[in-house]
Amino acid sequence: MDETADLLTEVRDLQRRLLEAQEEASDLNVRGLKILMIFLFPLTSVVLLYVAVSVVQMASRGADERAQVRGGQQVRSWSTRGSASRSEERRAFERVSSLADRHSALRSKLRPLIGSSGT
Repeated sequence: MDETADLLTEVRDLQRRLLEAQEEASDLNVRGLKILMIFLFPLTSVVLLYVAVSVVQMASRGADERAQVRGGQQVRSWSTRGSASRSEERRAFERVSSLADRHSALRSKLRPLIGSSGT
């Protein structure tokens, strides 16, 4: 009889320990999820913020390009091209500006000639 009582006490003790271990594991899982959420939420927020900023930048570049359309030709802003360096872009822009100035000068010189021959 003492043996059965001892075995019953041991079984109850093991059941109690098992229950405590299960509760501790559950607490650890909850804590782990809380820690995971603490780290994932800011990371997700940062990623979403980065995506939003990128979309806004692309939209503003598109608006800048649309606003810079002159005479049927589009003049691109410095920030829209990634392949050429800024100095190359600046030199290209200066060449285009120089050609546009020369074209305007030639046109103003030719205008009186075209006007007089047309009459």
